[in-house]
Amino acid sequence: VCGQSTFPPARNLSAMMGRCELLFELLRRQVAQGVGRALFVEERDVIICAIGAREPSILTTALLRQLGCENIVARATDKIHERILKAVGAKIVINPDEEYGKKFAYKIMFQNVIADETSDDIQLLEINTQPFMTGKTLMELMLPNKYGIIVAAIKKGDTLTRPFANQKLLEEDKLLVVCNEDAIIKMLEENKR
Repeated sequence: VCGQSTFPPARNLSAMMGRCELLFELLRRQVAQGVGRALFVEERDVIICAIGAREPSILTTALLRQLGCENIVARATDKIHERILKAVGAKIVINPDEEYGKKFAYKIMFQNVIADETSDDIQLLEINTQPFMTGKTLMELMLPNKYGIIVAAIKKGDTLTRPFANQKLLEEDKLLVVCNEDAIIKMLEENKR
């Protein structure tokens, strides 16, 4: 929960949650007593509040901010929770369930998508060479013109290579592409077998 832990590593989720509750109680008492500096929160680069329950996470974030923490990363469970955490002082708010859910749904929907890094409007994806691509050149495929997909690199085994327009794609090649979510969906839908 804090940037440096004085506790031994948690062995399971319930032990970690117990520590979160313990930290919350320590913070609550320190602020109530005006002590506030015993955890040296102002000396930490980042403080992470990983409590998922609404009220404890909001109160802990507010108390950490009151203690002088500048860089708080907090965990939210929904959009309203996220807005409240930002309002009480969290600099970054993440929703691991939502983020994992998106990646999991993507993995199920598009089994040829191997890895992805996303932002709100652009994605960096590693995809298997699709059957319709095998034996064709990037120029023949015209991915940027047809779908708005840019091939940034071609992975051959463990080696990334620069893509060339006249390079024929092999079945075992993997493509590192930059596109938006709709582009990859459109490409896969239009080229189903």
